[in-house]
Amino acid sequence: MPFLGCSVPVMAGGLTVSAVATHLAFAASGAAGVELLPYASDSDWVYNNEQNMGLVNEFLGSRPLLCLGFVAFILTASVALGAASGWLISKPAIRLGPIYLMIATLTLTDLAAFLGRVVIPLSGGTLGVYVPDFLAFYRGGKSFAVLALVLLTELGVFMTLRSVEGSPLGVLLEAVRDDEVAAASLGKDVVKETAVMIGSGLMALSGALLSFYRLFVIECNFSNPHWSLWPLLMIIIGGGDGAGTLLGVAAVEALRRAIILYKGRILEVIFFPIAYHEVTLLSMLMLVFLFLRLRLSGDVFSTSP
Repeated sequence: MPFLGCSVPVMAGGLTVSAVATHLAFAASGAAGVELLPYASDSDWVYNNEQNMGLVNEFLGSRPLLCLGFVAFILTASVALGAASGWLISKPAIRLGPIYLMIATLTLTDLAAFLGRVVIPLSGGTLGVYVPDFLAFYRGGKSFAVLALVLLTELGVFMTLRSVEGSPLGVLLEAVRDDEVAAASLGKDVVKETAVMIGSGLMALSGALLSFYRLFVIECNFSNPHWSLWPLLMIIIGGGDGAGTLLGVAAVEALRRAIILYKGRILEVIFFPIAYHEVTLLSMLMLVFLFLRLRLSGDVFSTSP
């Protein structure tokens, strides 16, 4: 819960597609004889991006095995880069307690966003870049192909977490979560870095899958409200366990989609344009559910020390 740098590993997953896989796709298509526009300089990388992407997608559309190889590589590389980024941003404060970890990870997300804006080869700076459609070989609806990939990835994540929970590492992580001091007194190593790396690696898959869906990567797609605060609200609503978290995700996403779909009608009833201010909605729901959870647990208005 104190780890609020979730957008950094998610960004690492997205940048795996835009900064690594896109260059590899350009190299593969160029080696096969596809005449691409220049893309070596920063300006050519951005302004010739759309035309080059059309040529690359045409090349990939007739090579399903190459596309599947790229997909497997991207998912694997995004997990590795996400785990590395999680370890990197948590290392300075991991031993200093949850409050320092929260402050450090939340602050370092701004540094990652700054790098995404100024380092053009990563994600095209403030203009963003299109990325190859590695599912171009599928001739049906693109949404169905992305949905199938998301479900398969989700199944893999679920099986991975289940295997970790039943392992000695999972038992140790639960012991540290319940009582860190007691676990340390029994001679158990407090492996917070391992937990952060596992979680960050899995979170990076979200950034890669988002890039598969939108086929466009830009730094602002990985802002803190979307990848840190909204997931935190989902966990608060769901309670943190597997089924509860799934319920929290479904409830929050259903509410957000309803606001987007019916924002015109909402504005007719409510004078304040809340339909256009998701951050306001986020703050209100966060306070309401925090108050309800504290009230149900008996911590609110308690007179005991």
